[in-house]
Amino acid sequence: MDHHLVISIDELWLKGKNRHNYMRAALDHTAAVFKVYHLDNFTYRIQSERIYYSSKAEFSPALIEALMCVP
Repeated sequence: MDHHLVISIDELWLKGKNRHNYMRAALDHTAAVFKVYHLDNFTYRIQSERIYYSSKAEFSPALIEALMCVP
């Protein structure tokens, strides 16, 4: 069974032509958190200013709490 996690970046549309840079920064920051808190394989996809993560392993409460602190 796959587990899913969605990160919504609501204000990204305000960034105009720099939107790509902000999305890359968000991906980099969340990837750093995943490296520390989720050691299992995962995949992600970007759609409509949201990052969708999937993994065979459950996402821990510590991971979710750490992701909530990402700017």
